[in-house]
Amino acid sequence: MEQEVKYVRIYVERLHKLYLESANEHLENHKKEDVLNVISKEYHLTALKEYLNKAEALGSVLDFING
Repeated sequence: MEQEVKYVRIYVERLHKLYLESANEHLENHKKEDVLNVISKEYHLTALKEYLNKAEALGSVLDFING
């Protein structure tokens, strides 16, 4: 059982890291977009929020796993 928890922890940690990296990429793209390109800026902002929400949820899972 302990081995399974270890694998789950590793998976969740990696996924958490990927979500944070994706959020940072969308933040950078949002900053680079021209002010007049509202659709693209809105897309990157929406994606950023979604990735942050997912990362936050996984952070809660990690807190639970780590007890």
